[in-house]
Amino acid sequence: MSIHTMIRSATDYCLHLLPSRPMAKGMHDACIVVGRVICTLKRTTLLDASKPISESTRPQHATTARYVLLHLAMEMTGYTIKAMQRKIERGEWVEGKVWIRAPDGRVLISIPDFEKWVEGR
Repeated sequence: MSIHTMIRSATDYCLHLLPSRPMAKGMHDACIVVGRVICTLKRTTLLDASKPISESTRPQHATTARYVLLHLAMEMTGYTIKAMQRKIERGEWVEGKVWIRAPDGRVLISIPDFEKWVEGR
């Protein structure tokens, strides 16, 4: 069930209860929270009916860079920076293949070679 469907269902339920009978305090508070969430989502433009919320909030990355810094590699791969550093320290990722050191000393991950590593090639 998408976030949109859940919000719509909760909102419809709250609106259905309001005119018909008095609500218990907990239900009234829940309806207020749902209303605040909807207002917040609309205000921050996260609620876009044309896309699921996960797509509208997902960070977009340029895929043209062969090498990326660790923080961007973390976003792209799902591995934490610490996990990538451990793979480098243990030799699981070979220097010159999956990663290189830039002239300024920073570690860069090769995305195409990372994908080969994932696929076992």
